[in-house]
Amino acid sequence: MHRMKALRWVVGSLAAAVVVGACAKAQTDFGASAPITCPAGQELCGDFCATIALDPNNCGGCFAPCKEGEVCSEGTCGTDCVGGTKLCGGLCVDAMLDPKNCGDCEVLCEEGEVCAAGVCSVACAGGTTSCGQLCIDVAVDPKNCGACGTACPAGEVCSEGVCALSCGGSTTQCGQICTNTLFDPSHCGACDMACPAGPNLTGVCAGGVCEKVCAKGFQDCNDLSGDGCEVSIIGNVNSCGACGIVCAAVNATAKCDGTACAIGQCNPGFFDCDKLYGTGCEVDTKTSSANCGACGNVCAIGQKCVGGACVVNTVNATCVDLLTTENMWGQPAKGIDLRKWTASTLHYIGCNGDGCAPASFFCNYDAVNKTLEFGSPGIVRAMVDPGNVYGEQMATSYSGCCQANQVLGLCNAPDANNNGINVNNALALCNALGYQTGILVASGPDNTCPEAHAVDATGKNWSSDYVNSDGYGRHWKCSGF
Repeated sequence: MHRMKALRWVVGSLAAAVVVGACAKAQTDFGASAPITCPAGQELCGDFCATIALDPNNCGGCFAPCKEGEVCSEGTCGTDCVGGTKLCGGLCVDAMLDPKNCGDCEVLCEEGEVCAAGVCSVACAGGTTSCGQLCIDVAVDPKNCGACGTACPAGEVCSEGVCALSCGGSTTQCGQICTNTLFDPSHCGACDMACPAGPNLTGVCAGGVCEKVCAKGFQDCNDLSGDGCEVSIIGNVNSCGACGIVCAAVNATAKCDGTACAIGQCNPGFFDCDKLYGTGCEVDTKTSSANCGACGNVCAIGQKCVGGACVVNTVNATCVDLLTTENMWGQPAKGIDLRKWTASTLHYIGCNGDGCAPASFFCNYDAVNKTLEFGSPGIVRAMVDPGNVYGEQMATSYSGCCQANQVLGLCNAPDANNNGINVNNALALCNALGYQTGILVASGPDNTCPEAHAVDATGKNWSSDYVNSDGYGRHWKCSGF
């Protein structure tokens, strides 16, 4: 029995040893760390990969942090991003190559895409090679010389895709990089001569000279690189399509439609009938006979446009047309002959010595200001023929004030009361004479002869109630035609 116990102990001890050995072997197999390989553009710092050209905690080398408030750009700590890089989330990034900030901050390329010239795509552009998610120029990159992951030994540079002690061909050594200073925006014309960059601005190097390239829709109007291409030229009425192009239109409010000036809204009463920005809202539809009331509404021959409506075109009367010194009521007189203009219903307004001297009557026409004025300081008389009963006949005598049975008798000139008829007789008279507006400038009291009055607003129909009333018109002014 003791032998059996001893045998069991030996067997159990061997099993334990095997188990312990197996555990130790497993620990050896699984505990060992595989070598870390960093992607293009990064270096191994301890047990992690760091982009020493841009990482503020490992700037220019592992474990070399920048001071608070500084950024890391091209492996150097400073206050600004240089060499065509831009600040995104506290880091200087190359938006032309960075798949996490491609073209602009936080523009992330999808899986399988690379950032080539600031655009996410499935292939690299500009002679670069896809190394991971980065587009690398393997002709000059000492960490990827000739091919991705092919690093040059310490002290050597990458020249035309081959590791060498010095740069060859048309390249120049700037730091550890062989570059063509005729085209490199980070070393334009000479090493470390970086082309300026800013908001909406990319610096490019052409022939060793920096040039500004603005983002689409922007321009550098103040010629200061610090604020980049600061002016949007899209929808900007002060810089529409280009710096300083101000949109302004005649009789209208202008707008910038994309990059072209256009008419926004016409001023009241004006319309853009030719649809040309340069002429603005060129038509006053209140007076245009070709666009009366609306574009294209043409007044007929013999009509004109008044207040946006086509009306019969009456030639405006002048003093030459109206003034007469013909005897009236059998006496020397001076006044205006109205028969042609009033359908012979109001024959005459003037002075015959009975109330006002003929010499006191005046008539003034101003072609420039389009006005006609006539009247007298005295008691102005009128000859009325309701219904044109007597045709063109003028009165050769009178006996007192006009009466119903003495139609061409001596009436007073019309006053503002118009014998109680709701018609503005000054406006009606001036309309009949071919003018747009008319006013009674002055009238007088102290004479009770009946007055002529306008029957309607056309000025073509006059009458009288032949009832004595105190008052008379003595000075009229017609305007506009």
